[in-house]
Amino acid sequence: MSSQLNRSMLKLPIPLLKLHKAMIKYRFTTLSNNRHPNFLLMTSVLYCHPHVRLTIFSKSFDTSDDKAKRDDPTDEGTKDRVLNEKGDALVQLNDLVGMTFLTDPQPDGQIFRARIVEMIENHDDEVESHPDRIRFLCKMDKNGREDLLTYNQILDYLNRDMENPVLWKYKKIVSHQGPLKQGDKDYKGSAWNVLLEWETGEVTAEPLNIIAKDDPITCAIYAKENGLLNTEGWRRFKSYARREKKFTRMVKQAFLRSFRTSPKYKYGHEVPQSYEDALRLDRIAGNTKWQDAVGLELGQIHEYKSFTDLGHKDKVSAPKGYKKIRVHLVFDVKHDGRYKARLVADGHLTDAPLESVYSGVVSMRGFRIVMFLAELNDLELWSTDIGNAYLESYTSEKVYIIAGPEFKDMEDHILIISKALYGLKSSGQRWHDRLHDCLMDLGWFPCKAEPDIWMRKNGELNVWEYIAVYVDDLAIAMQHPQELIDQLTSRPFNFKLKGTGSISHHLGMQFSRDEDGTLCMEQKRYLEKMIDGYVRFFGSKPRTNACAPLERGDHPEMDTSPLLDEERTKVYQSLIGALQWIITIGRFDVFSAVTTMSSFRAAPREGHLERIKRIYSYLHKMSDGKIRNSFRMMPPEPLGKWVTLTHFVDANLMHDLITGRSLTGILHLLNKTPIDWFSKKQATVETATYGSEMVAMRTCVEQVVDLRNTLRYLGVPIRDKSYVFGDKESVINSSKELHAKLHKRHNMLSFHYVREAVATGFLHLTHIPGKINPADMLSKHWGYSDIKDILKALLFHRGDTAELGQNTTTSK
Repeated sequence: MSSQLNRSMLKLPIPLLKLHKAMIKYRFTTLSNNRHPNFLLMTSVLYCHPHVRLTIFSKSFDTSDDKAKRDDPTDEGTKDRVLNEKGDALVQLNDLVGMTFLTDPQPDGQIFRARIVEMIENHDDEVESHPDRIRFLCKMDKNGREDLLTYNQILDYLNRDMENPVLWKYKKIVSHQGPLKQGDKDYKGSAWNVLLEWETGEVTAEPLNIIAKDDPITCAIYAKENGLLNTEGWRRFKSYARREKKFTRMVKQAFLRSFRTSPKYKYGHEVPQSYEDALRLDRIAGNTKWQDAVGLELGQIHEYKSFTDLGHKDKVSAPKGYKKIRVHLVFDVKHDGRYKARLVADGHLTDAPLESVYSGVVSMRGFRIVMFLAELNDLELWSTDIGNAYLESYTSEKVYIIAGPEFKDMEDHILIISKALYGLKSSGQRWHDRLHDCLMDLGWFPCKAEPDIWMRKNGELNVWEYIAVYVDDLAIAMQHPQELIDQLTSRPFNFKLKGTGSISHHLGMQFSRDEDGTLCMEQKRYLEKMIDGYVRFFGSKPRTNACAPLERGDHPEMDTSPLLDEERTKVYQSLIGALQWIITIGRFDVFSAVTTMSSFRAAPREGHLERIKRIYSYLHKMSDGKIRNSFRMMPPEPLGKWVTLTHFVDANLMHDLITGRSLTGILHLLNKTPIDWFSKKQATVETATYGSEMVAMRTCVEQVVDLRNTLRYLGVPIRDKSYVFGDKESVINSSKELHAKLHKRHNMLSFHYVREAVATGFLHLTHIPGKINPADMLSKHWGYSDIKDILKALLFHRGDTAELGQNTTTSK
């Protein structure tokens, strides 16, 4: 079992587990003087301004409404604040009270976590002008030793914690020393030493008595594997290792309990794990911040009449047929230092509902189509968020709780849960039904192809208007969206809406307009968060020397470098997960690379991790990619605002050298706007290029049928034909020619399916050279020089891409 020394727990007498008589005490003690200690440093929102040293900023990722929230520097509210030379909004000095930091190592090697308990001011002058007059009373160790630290010293400690995010975690016991006696050079107060292998690769000798108190399970495992259970000094572990099944169960419980009970810190603040823990932290800090957060949450819960109070449990009983469950509070610290509490029902205690609890959301393709149609038909595109959405609907589950102390006057009362509280199994479906009824009452109806896209005819413009619903996030494409907002916020609905207005940020995507007014969908903010995660894992930003996600013709499946350990495997999987979402929200240029690298998530190698780093480097270098909604018509010029569907398809034979499977790449465009993309290994092994290209063509035709059907149900006028371009001439010809014959029987179904689609008249196949096929970037590992013109046209060119072709022709 891997054991962790987390700096947030160092030298704190925290009871975590005891496996003998149901609990172990997990105590962290002195580290040896001959090892330089590195520990997990908690991220802090505090840092020093480069020009005004004694300044604490409150930072936030989302600064869209900072101006509205920023206090006037001349206002009374800034009296207890430290201001910078520009008068920016800053954290109050009292907010430092309750924060924690690690002290300098003691002479014996010990490191303690200190807590700021009180601010002491010298009122001879204004503290804003002379912050050096401020002192902070700090408890320096577990024994209650106190010290007065200056404001500068506090900042130095907090900044040091922020700048050194290192994790010390020992993986296993690799060997042992002993028996030792006093006077031996390796003697450290115990007859035996154990050699610990740390995550950094370093091996150090630690006294067995210390490690045995900290982590007896790991010691017992080592003793059993090495036949030491009958040796003097090791017999103490016999009781743990005697019964293997119980021993294994105890190991698992020890790991889970340590995870649940170990203190957690965020941005320098300890996060409570229960209401009682929140009260304890408030007492230590000398304030009521966590209680205020709980009061705010329960105030909203009561405002929505989420509970029906039956009275005290000693005076009344629960209604027949109702099941008792629990609720708990989830606590968090926001990046700007705000405390947050959320009341959540323990839905796992309820029986599974007989009816379906499925609650759908709009697909990302459906959302992109709505965005495109808003631009095409000159509609306004707005977004809004319905606050406390679940509490707007009633639950169908018969459950109740006994109120805890956080409910104040209602403690020990029987409360029937009447609203769809977060955590209940059916809450998602209940909200979905509530919004369904609301939109139906307002004259909207769901699209048959995309049930979470709602439609209504606009008689004035003779177009369809749309609402794309993603749980409680609405994207509205209307001529006058304010009318809908007024309806939702007035009787009988009275929804509380947030972030209402012209769309700028939605589902992790940002929206802006180019100089010519073209609506663009970009992923820059999400990419910045990805880079922040990369820095946390590797300590620096990705390089900017990669012009393509992977090297041309790369075959990661042939990599034979060493396998990653457990921790770095988790890092690999986390990086892959972030990449998959950025593909979903628009960066299809890394699709084929991520598809390939996802195959190794279970057991990645060193070389695979380096390739993931390269993909991040490419995205970091090419961070300005955007999808631009271009609705200019392709020749011949049509009458009215019609939509032309264009599709590019390609396959890469034997993309995977191990399995022999090919990779299909497909790109769909509405007019000139990329609307959907696909990159996936084929299910069958094809023995020739013709077979792999025919399978890819069949997949493309299936998607074309689905896309055309969706657009019809959305009321979009589309061309009679969809134009499909591929670079395998034999596939194009055999699909178009009336008397073409099939020479490969195992491709029979794909062959006839494609030919049938062509025969119906809605599909037009055209051969193009592979050099100008955009689907190449979805089916191969490409080089930048090969794909740069296509990539620029799709993601990086501003204005009409027709000009790109004209400029190219002129230059030639």
